Amino acid sequence: MDFETVRSTLQRYFGSIGMEIHPFKIDWYNNMVGNPFKLQFDPDAIGFVVISSPSMFEKAFVPYIKNEHDTTNSQVKKRNNQDAYSQRDPLDSCLIHHFNEAKRQIPEADIEIIHDFEILPNKRPKILVQTAAHVAGAAYYYQKADAENKHEKKCPCAVQPHSNGIYEKTSDMPEDENSTDCICESPWNKSKRIYGVCVHPKYGGWFAIRGAMIFPHIKSEIPKCPPVDCVNTRELRIQLLNRFNGNWQDWTYRDVIPVIDKYSELQKKYFATIPKHRHELLKKISELQTS
Repeated sequence: MDFETVRSTLQRYFGSIGMEIHPFKIDWYNNMVGNPFKLQFDPDAIGFVVISSPSMFEKAFVPYIKNEHDTTNSQVKKRNNQDAYSQRDPLDSCLIHHFNEAKRQIPEADIEIIHDFEILPNKRPKILVQTAAHVAGAAYYYQKADAENKHEKKCPCAVQPHSNGIYEKTSDMPEDENSTDCICESPWNKSKRIYGVCVHPKYGGWFAIRGAMIFPHIKSEIPKCPPVDCVNTRELRIQLLNRFNGNWQDWTYRDVIPVIDKYSELQKKYFATIPKHRHELLKKISELQTS
C-alpha cells in the first residue's frame, strides 16, 4: 500500500462527510513536543491529521444520530426510557464509527487511530492535536509568543520560531529574570497562562481537530507544507487569544478572520447545550431527520 493510494482513499471517504485529512511525518511532530508526548513510531512513518469542517455536523453527525435512534429505539423502551446516548458522548461515538469506517477502506494497511479525546494512564493526551495540525499544515497554532513584539537577541524573554512557526526558547539566552535587558512588550502579565488555539485559513475557528490516523509501515518523502499564517497582525493575534482565553463560549474568537462557512444554528445550539441536557435535543435531531 503506497502513500498516494492511502491519501486518495482517505480523502474520498472523509471528504464525503465534511472532513479533511492532512499528512505529516512522525518526526515533524516529535521534534515539536516534549518526551512525554512523543509518538512511539518510526520517525519516517506517515500520519494524517483529521479535521472536521462545519458541514460535518449535517453530513455525518445528524445521519448517525438518526440511525442510532432507529436501531436503539426498542432498547430504549426496555430500559424504561433511559437516555440511549448516556454511555458515551454521541459525537465521540460518531467519530469512532467514521474513523473505523475509513480504516475499513484500507483493510491491507496497519493503522493506528488516535482520537482527540483519548488520554494516557497518566492523564496526558495521547496526541497534542493542535501541534499535529500545525506541523501538517492544516491550521496555524497561535500561541502567546505569536502576540509578543519582536525581540532582540539579548532579551531574556526572547523566543525564536521553528520553521513551522511553533515557538521555543533559544538555548543561548540568559535566564536571569531580573535582567533589565528585556525590551519586549507583552499584552499580558508574565505569569498569566495563555492557551493557544488553531485557526484554519478557510474556516477560522469554525472547525475541530478530531485526531490522527498513523500508518507505521508507510514511509514517503512527502513535502512539508507550512500552515497558512492567516491571523497575520499582532493586534488580531492578541484579540484572538484574548477572546479564546476570556470567553471561548461566545463564539467570537472563531470569526477572527473572514470564513467561507461556519456552524449552522442547529450545530451551535447543540454545542452550547451542556452534555447532560442534550438528550431532548438529540431526540429532536433524530425526528427532524426522519420527517
